[in-house]
Amino acid sequence: MNKEVKENPAKQFSNSAKEVISFSREEAFRLGCDFIGNEHFILGILRHNANVGADILKYSVDKLDQLKSEVENSVRNKTFNTGKGLEIPLTKQAEKVIRVSVLEAKSHNTSIVDSGCLLLSLLRTKDANACQILNKYGLDHQKASLLYFQIQSDEKTKESIDRNIGQRNVENEEAEIQVQELLERIIQVSLKDSIDGVLDIENESSEIASLLTSLSLDQGM
Repeated sequence: MNKEVKENPAKQFSNSAKEVISFSREEAFRLGCDFIGNEHFILGILRHNANVGADILKYSVDKLDQLKSEVENSVRNKTFNTGKGLEIPLTKQAEKVIRVSVLEAKSHNTSIVDSGCLLLSLLRTKDANACQILNKYGLDHQKASLLYFQIQSDEKTKESIDRNIGQRNVENEEAEIQVQELLERIIQVSLKDSIDGVLDIENESSEIASLLTSLSLDQGM
């Protein structure tokens, strides 16, 4: 009897998306935070630089340095007393951003979740601080979605982005494995057929929530 082999959900994420998540953890640590929030995803996208999400920000925000400073100041030395040390957990909002990014990819007819999908997912959480800061600088979900579509449609731009992404590898193999495990666990919590369905999720199983809280994105530190 043939057994169906299920694809690892983490493989849906591009290398650049995984690097952005790793950088988000480092940004949280650098700013004295004991959690990874949506704001850290923005900083991870900007730090990586050579990715679709960063291109969307460059095309739509005139004062990126000012945006970065405002995001940093909004979370600097902010803690939730998680008591995890170097094991910095994601907030509930950050977990949802990762899950919804999978659906953002599907809505744009692509099977690969890149940093652009992460950014689009960030822009759906309208009540979150990170989204409000992006809105303040003139970027909303509709505008970002149009830019994402244009980047996908422009083969020359896409090839250039792909080359840049291809030249960047995760330097720490252990960190890449940890990020992959993180993505797989988050996605397996609950993927609905619609984005609204995912956003309405309020209660997650205690077992998965515990795994997410205890998982570290430590890169050998």
